[in-house]
Amino acid sequence: MSWIDWTVFLGFLAYVVIDGVRRGRGTKTLEGYFVGGRTITWWAAGLSIMATQASAITVIGTTGQGFESGMEFVQIYFGLAFAMVLLSIFFVPMYRAQPILTAYEFLERRFGPLTRLLASLIFLVSRCLAFGVVLYAPGVVLSALLGFDVVATVIFIGVLTTLYTMFGGVKAVIATDVKQMVVIIGGLGLVLVLLLIRVIPELGFVGGLEVLGVTGKLNAVEFEAASWDFVPKGVGEAGQSFWND
Repeated sequence: MSWIDWTVFLGFLAYVVIDGVRRGRGTKTLEGYFVGGRTITWWAAGLSIMATQASAITVIGTTGQGFESGMEFVQIYFGLAFAMVLLSIFFVPMYRAQPILTAYEFLERRFGPLTRLLASLIFLVSRCLAFGVVLYAPGVVLSALLGFDVVATVIFIGVLTTLYTMFGGVKAVIATDVKQMVVIIGGLGLVLVLLLIRVIPELGFVGGLEVLGVTGKLNAVEFEAASWDFVPKGVGEAGQSFWND
């Protein structure tokens, strides 16, 4: 990495941590720490949700998966937008209408403390396991860029995120997520521009899409007729007659 790369890298990290800690200054209540005093703007909350869904695994992993095997994995995201609409219509107003800070308080009010404890335990265990993968993905990238050990980069990322979250609360998390989405969208846009300029200048955008379609890289949805053959694969002629009879 050149000195320009180091300057941008360290400057952005410092800005994220300092701004996160600054936004949490004066937060002395649980209301301020967990829900930001209920003053979070809608666009910041929306970008934060997008950043939560599009983590480093999404940016790094799915692009490689799309290059390797096409866009079939996109199908798992089709239901996400529908689920978000339902959550926004039915669940968010219900939470905002009650003096609660987390969904687990609602579970306790509705089903009792045992349900709250069980749901909290399942969430914490599952998120800790998922968070390990989420930390490892950017840790590998930073290890390759900086030449450091993967364990050191994972610890470095974990300490920074814990620092601004601990001091800044939800305001710091949302502010960081907004910056993250700006970087992600800007980076992907830049990659697209460079792709059009350097990789497929002769074909153009439409021609490039046609080539990707021919090679099977855009197969997000398959429109082939469904097969109703219930005979297991690998069954011979004798087995065929058995199943057909």
